[in-house]
Amino acid sequence: MTDRPDYAAVWDTAVGTPWTLTDGVSAVVAMKSMSRNKQPTWQLVNRNSMEYWEPPAPLHDLKWRSRHKIRGTLHRWDMRAAYLNAAALVDLPYGPLRRGLFSDTAVGYYQIRITTAQARELHLPAPDRKGVMWVTHSMLPLLTLVRHELIDSWQTAESGRILRSWAEYWRDLLVVHPTLRVPLKRGYAEAFGLMGAKTTGIYRPDWRHMIIDRVRASLIYRLQRVESFHCGLRPFKVDVDSVWYDLPDELRRHTVGETLGVGDRIGQMRYEGSEQPKVKR
Repeated sequence: MTDRPDYAAVWDTAVGTPWTLTDGVSAVVAMKSMSRNKQPTWQLVNRNSMEYWEPPAPLHDLKWRSRHKIRGTLHRWDMRAAYLNAAALVDLPYGPLRRGLFSDTAVGYYQIRITTAQARELHLPAPDRKGVMWVTHSMLPLLTLVRHELIDSWQTAESGRILRSWAEYWRDLLVVHPTLRVPLKRGYAEAFGLMGAKTTGIYRPDWRHMIIDRVRASLIYRLQRVESFHCGLRPFKVDVDSVWYDLPDELRRHTVGETLGVGDRIGQMRYEGSEQPKVKR
């Protein structure tokens, strides 16, 4: 059994649920305690056969880098508590998803046919060899900007912002209890990872993917605004919830930051500083 860390007693009092095994497991315990009105299915597993539901495809964070040579200075922005903010805002399925194209707006996964050029226009990774990729409902509004075809889906008729109360509560804990900030942040990050692991407490890989895709959609929306308002300016690098722009001066940095949406609330952007390109000797 894992020994309780020094901050466990403070965690118990501050969070209102006990610290158990790890920060991530403890965050899941708190998450489940806050779903009082309508309990979702916490594990997508057949109890008779112990077969776990498998998602149609993995969804990964945005990660890519331009091949262009750096001409100015790289400026970096991060999205504040991106995953926590996405968990508060994204609609999630209460129970299992059903396969089939019943609606083009329902909560779920969508398989789309899209060209590499169109995917690049949306800052998405390239589709597979068949020209298809999977996204979730969070990406659908952005897909209207390019030509694409819906091929398949996994959907649900029962959905809601299931994690909103927990995410907003965790957001407030980070402010009210600064001494617990590190384990609290580690806790919610690990909790999202546990959603995709076959554990005894939670198994909702669909939730995890939908949270990831909500972060991707939110960041892509901001990148599209910059591209639209700054003469086609595209980022030099994107890494999960961070973005780097190659900019010539401080004035441009401030205007790009305003367009990205710099602010103090979770889900807004935070300027992280600049770095000069390394000169090869």
